Amino acid sequence: MWIPTHVSRSPRSFCAWARTQQRWLGVALAGTAVFILSGCGASSSQGVTTPAWSKAVQIEHGQSRSVYSVSCPSATFCMAVDENGSALSLRGNRWSTPTSVTGGTTLSSISCPSTTSCVALTAGGEAVTFDGRSWSSQFPVEPPSGRFSVSCTARTFCAAVNADGSGSVLDGESWSVPVAIGGGSTPNRVRDVSCASSTFCAAVGPSGHVTAFDGMKWSIQQGSPAQPLVAISCPTTQFCNAITAGGDSVTFGGSKWSTPEGIPDPINGYSSISCPSAAFCMAVALNGAASTWLNGHWSKPFQVIHDGYSATSSVSCTSSRFCVMVNSKGAAATYR
Repeated sequence: MWIPTHVSRSPRSFCAWARTQQRWLGVALAGTAVFILSGCGASSSQGVTTPAWSKAVQIEHGQSRSVYSVSCPSATFCMAVDENGSALSLRGNRWSTPTSVTGGTTLSSISCPSTTSCVALTAGGEAVTFDGRSWSSQFPVEPPSGRFSVSCTARTFCAAVNADGSGSVLDGESWSVPVAIGGGSTPNRVRDVSCASSTFCAAVGPSGHVTAFDGMKWSIQQGSPAQPLVAISCPTTQFCNAITAGGDSVTFGGSKWSTPEGIPDPINGYSSISCPSAAFCMAVALNGAASTWLNGHWSKPFQVIHDGYSATSSVSCTSSRFCVMVNSKGAAATYR
């Protein structure tokens, strides 16, 4: 059978061509046809498909349509929040219309440990919860301060990092008094936090310090990379992956941090990372591109949202076969 060594087609059109050949070849050469389609997201003889990003869709319209954060506890449910204080849910393949949660106060971050539990932060430093049906009144916060990020492992535990470089934890009823957790004097020195359990969280910021929470206190991890970090994801207590805005990543293996590894064809402006396991991560950038980290190696960036230039992006993955990306221009795309 002839297989072209060079086809001047896009990946999608080549896959369409290959499927046509599969139908034409019939049963006799079915195995060869499956091999051709193995990189096209087509079903193999075992029914396995290769995940790919969907075409981006607009989930918010109008002038104020900034979606800032998304969290997916399962492959059938995600929740996103926006600058207008509204929440949008993805159930199956359909996004809901925005539902007002705070009456207009911006929601900057959300974390959903399950389909019946979410915590979202307002830009003013307050928090609201979702119980699977409706949103609650705000948790008391002491003292109020703008917050960057929240990460929850259960309804009874969340950690948040604040714009003033402090961190606090939620025990299911109230927030602890924020304490300084960043190192150095860099303003707004804590930007993102990720918790693998109620006794292990890691927070990062422009100072380059990684600050860990052990269930009792926050402390700076020795040997953490001294370069600005914008996002971190810790699926287990033995693994974290953190990224810089410029396209470097560092990993934590339970005892020490790796040396920086560059993402191929680096893009200035990486903003979010999600690692459902120690073998797979997805990072997204301000221009709407995404890169995958698979078994220790980064892929070249792939353009997911084409009109996403300078739009803050957020990504959440439940596995290596399901991720959702949203951005501050109201767009969303699904990887499956």
